[in-house]
Amino acid sequence: MHRSRRTADSRYQRQSANNGKEEKNGFNVFNCRGTRQENTGKGSYSGRGCKGCHCFYKSKKEEKINSFVTIDEEGALKKAAEVQAKIDAGELKGALAGVPVAIKDNMCTEGLLTTCSSKILYNFIPTYTAEAVKRLEDAGCVIVGKTNMDEFAMGSTTETSAFGATKNPWNTEHVPGGSSGGSCAAVAAEEVPFALGSDTGGSIRQPSSFCGVTGIKPTYGTVSRYGLIAYGSSLDQIGPIAKDVTDCAAILEAIASYDTKDSTSVNRDDLKFTEALVDDVKGMKIGIPKVISEMDLTRR
Repeated sequence: MHRSRRTADSRYQRQSANNGKEEKNGFNVFNCRGTRQENTGKGSYSGRGCKGCHCFYKSKKEEKINSFVTIDEEGALKKAAEVQAKIDAGELKGALAGVPVAIKDNMCTEGLLTTCSSKILYNFIPTYTAEAVKRLEDAGCVIVGKTNMDEFAMGSTTETSAFGATKNPWNTEHVPGGSSGGSCAAVAAEEVPFALGSDTGGSIRQPSSFCGVTGIKPTYGTVSRYGLIAYGSSLDQIGPIAKDVTDCAAILEAIASYDTKDSTSVNRDDLKFTEALVDDVKGMKIGIPKVISEMDLTRR
């Protein structure tokens, strides 16, 4: 676990500095669910309910589940104060202003350690921020830290991280899925209201199902891949992870955009995803592959 924002302070370096004893007193993360905006009726979050998200606590949950690789306590508090000042001045009025967010550790964040959960990148501090993350920052979100993942996103259990496996918050004997297991576990444990993950062949959707949260892989090209450390460039997409579809839709509206820095970005004009949440799903047909319906899912 990395606790420092601007340095490449690793788990192994910290053990050495403490005479080989790893700190076990926990660390600070946000535990702010936000409050739903009554004036929109869309179920999105209001930064005013967080009061700039000055609501750190010693996370006993995190000690057990290991959702995070890096916690940016100093940077988050500074950002929260700046956002709150803008909220009070009426400069930030969006639904996401002041809401804490966790970012999967394969998205570049300027000045903040980005490891892809690998020792290879134990001291990599990017000089720029991924476009999707930047759009959240512009909306007033407060980055709490970077979440654990399968190393370089190559896995489906979040057990291949160089910084230890992430546990499923519902049952720590079970895996959270992967490779975005840290992001999904953090949302399921209510450490953050939402997080960003990346999905190549199921890496948002599968851990979301394992952790009982909602995750979306957007249509390819909807969200810029600029600043996402690639696994499979022709399949990778950044997407939201939250408690329900409405929140995911609101977050997706914030991060979706046409980006000239991404050659595969799609210039689409139908980005009002929350407006699509009006029709009743009664009667909608959902296809299930026959092979799944024939599986004995009761077997352990």
